[in-house]
This record gives sequence, C-alpha cells and structure tokens, in this order.
Amino acid sequence: LRIHKAIADDKPELKERETGLTRYVTAIGTLDRSGTIAFPNRSFAIGDSVKLKEWINELRTYGARGTPTGQPMWGLTKSQFVGIYDPLTKPVDFETVDLPLTQLVAKLPFPAQHPLRWSAAATELLARRGDRTKIRQDLKGMSIATTLAIALNDNGLGFRPNRTPSGEVELLVEPRDAKSDQWPIGWPVQRQTFKAAPKLYAMVPIELSDVELSDVIDAISKLSQTPVLIDYFELDAKQIQLDKIKVSFPMKVTTWTIALRQLVAPQKLTREIWQDEAGRVFVWITTIRAGRANETDKSGP
Repeated sequence: LRIHKAIADDKPELKERETGLTRYVTAIGTLDRSGTIAFPNRSFAIGDSVKLKEWINELRTYGARGTPTGQPMWGLTKSQFVGIYDPLTKPVDFETVDLPLTQLVAKLPFPAQHPLRWSAAATELLARRGDRTKIRQDLKGMSIATTLAIALNDNGLGFRPNRTPSGEVELLVEPRDAKSDQWPIGWPVQRQTFKAAPKLYAMVPIELSDVELSDVIDAISKLSQTPVLIDYFELDAKQIQLDKIKVSFPMKVTTWTIALRQLVAPQKLTREIWQDEAGRVFVWITTIRAGRANETDKSGP
C-alpha cells in the first residue's frame, strides 16, 4: 500500500504485468476526506473492509479483469447472459482458414432465440472490404464466441448482445469503433496458467537463427499445444507483417511463453494469455498500444 498526493497524470486505473510465472496487479484509486476509496467502476467506504478484501482476493486470483462469475453485462440479467453465453461455448468443428467471413458466420450454430444481426454500418464496412474478408488463422476447436470475435475483429468488426424494443436479445455485429462495449476476445484464465497450458510453460531448449516470425508462431502453437492467435486488425493498422520479420534466439533452456514474449517485444508487440468461453487457453498476439484494450469490468459466468 502506498498513499501520496496526486500528480498531474494520476487517475483511478487497474494495471497488470507478468514477469515469468508471476502476475503483478496494481490498483490505483483516489482517497477523499470521508475515507472513501474510488477505483474504476467501484468504490469502498470505511465500513466496506470485507468487500474490499474480497475484491483484492479477486484481483489476486483473476487479475485486473476480475472474476468472470455471474456479473450482468450489457444490461442483461445473469440468467439472460448465461442463456447467451452457454450456447456459445461449443467448439467450432470445421476448418476456418481461407473461408470468407460471411461463409464462416453462416456455418456457426447460433442459438435460435438469439439470432445474429449485422448493423447497417457493419454491412457497409464488409462491402467495402470485398474479397479481403477471408479468415487468415486456424480457429477450429475454439469456442463459437471466440471464433466469431476473432473473425470479426480481423475485419474491423465486433459483436455484442443487444436488447431489442420487443425485449428479445440478439447478437449485433458493429464496427469496432462503435461507442459500445463489444464481446471480448478471451477471458481471464481461471486457474494457474502453467497448469492450464503446461507445455507452454515447460522448460525446453530453444535456439533460432533468422527465422520468419510467422513460422515461429506457428511452430510454438503446435509444440506447446496452445493456439497462438493474431490480432490482425491491429497489426495491419501498424503495417506489421509477421512473415516479413526475421527473428533469432540464442541457445537457451526456457519456456515457450518467455521466448515468445522476448521475440515479439522488439516489434512493439505483446503476447497475452486468455481462455475462451469453454476454458481453452490461447495466446493472443497484439500491439503494445492495443494490449489490454478490452480490459473492461465485464465478466462471464
């Protein structure tokens, strides 16, 4: 605990970083004269010591994004959200590489009571992209929700549950820049990551010499038996082409997750570790600027 007078850029926020197998979470809040401490989306009064302790334990367990257990989202009740979340946990059982986005979406088995609808802006954006909507990565085996979120994200789109005037709940596709929270790509891993993805954290001898980063990422995905997926929307925006980048790694016995972090960092990239709605762990490669961008106080069941 550290208390000091606010400086110019101080603001309530939650920050997280990983060093090896250790996760460090920093919570910055403001303390007023009444003794109330305000953090993003929550505050604690003097009599809230039990609630504060529970929240700290939650951060210790799940990290800065918080527990994915039972919080209503997008204005839905818990039961409404579970009714959407649960059907979207099923794994995708077909190949996705080179499928046009509309064909992939047509093959996904969405719940009948929660149909998918494209907003006018999403339809217009898709038309502008034309033939550039083909899926560039293997999403087979990932949950329906994560597959949809990543496939849409690659095309500058996202989706969210939306309550219609009649009270029904649909899945609405919108451009990423829409002023609404969209379904996140990945949730906090709900157990120790080295247990959830043991081969990603196993000590192995690693040595690379002038190898394309895209090939390295594919190899790590296979050898660690952990999907390594790419935030192509952000990489394209920064004109980062993984197959144009050559990387080397001196002979060292270390883990794939540490090696991957050291390989992508010089390219202003970061690797994050999440799980999909079914609990499958995956690695997400994105830009440093975009890293943790979907770190809202939302969670799933």
